Amino acid sequence: MNKLKLLIVEDDESLLNLYDAAVSDSLFEKRLVADGRSAMENYRTWHPDIILLDIFLPGMSGRSILKEIRDEAGDMETTIIISTSTDDKNDIKTCKDLGIQGYIVKPFDYKTLDDEILKCYRDFSNKTGSGR
Repeated sequence: MNKLKLLIVEDDESLLNLYDAAVSDSLFEKRLVADGRSAMENYRTWHPDIILLDIFLPGMSGRSILKEIRDEAGDMETTIIISTSTDDKNDIKTCKDLGIQGYIVKPFDYKTLDDEILKCYRDFSNKTGSGR
């Protein structure tokens, strides 16, 4: 299996380090960024298969990134998974309406993170038939 390109967007350095350690190098080719502008730059130039996206970011919020990818770029194929500390049902609904494939609430179980990411990706790929 080819590695999936995973863009991890998180402004908390300790969480970014945890993601880097928890996410398998054998399954994913990963890039880690700490702000919204870097996320969009990497999205445009690197074209990840999956984006693991925090909502509260400096420079550009996760919701703004999500809207730009879905609405302005018209990209409905990239799997986007929100990872945030808020579990507000209205927020989850808003993100789902904007086109996410998963919502992970922090703190998360780092031992199952690979499985959660892959499940969101596979479920979405099976629905869209994209499976890049």
